[in-house]
Amino acid sequence: MTTINQLNETALDFIKEENYKEAFDCFAQSEAYLSDDVIEIIPEPYITTIFYNIAFLNQKIGRLKECGEYIGWALKFLEKYVEKTNIKSSDLVLH
Repeated sequence: MTTINQLNETALDFIKEENYKEAFDCFAQSEAYLSDDVIEIIPEPYITTIFYNIAFLNQKIGRLKECGEYIGWALKFLEKYVEKTNIKSSDLVLH
């Protein structure tokens, strides 16, 4: 998971610099690590954040269909987390 963390931190730095192409490449590499086995051990909020950020980048570069698909994946993992923890969705704070 360290590699995923490093890629995501690097991607966030690229986003701050508005270098969306490089950020997208980092998140794409992160996503490549998310096999079914790995997804089972990574907390849902973390996966939600990865997919949300990929959606954001797709929106920034005008790939709206892909943006919608990644928002869907982000919501899927957020819903899974809410169900598992019995947290009310109204109690969630998104940053």
